[in-house]
Amino acid sequence: MKRSMMLFLLFIVILKGNVLGTITFGQRYPLGVMPSRIVEVENSSGTYYVTLVKGDSELVVFDTSFRPITIFDTMRNDGINDLIYRDGKLYCFGFYSGRLVVVD
Repeated sequence: MKRSMMLFLLFIVILKGNVLGTITFGQRYPLGVMPSRIVEVENSSGTYYVTLVKGDSELVVFDTSFRPITIFDTMRNDGINDLIYRDGKLYCFGFYSGRLVVVD
């Protein structure tokens, strides 16, 4: 009886934490058709992760806890196929448009 009471109280505590937002289970962010690459970017503001979504040709920027910060969907028509991070710049290669997009 004591064990079942403890399990019930533990369940209530977990449920309360989930409702209040202090505990999250399996947060997911849809990354479109084909997420292909993730690049770690470090600058003076902190560490960020940039994901290239090839199917939509957009870049999604995540913080260190992998929460989405911003989505660059303005480059959707450029057909970005690859990206390289070097010397503080993000080079995006658009093979459909033949352009090289540099993000500072």
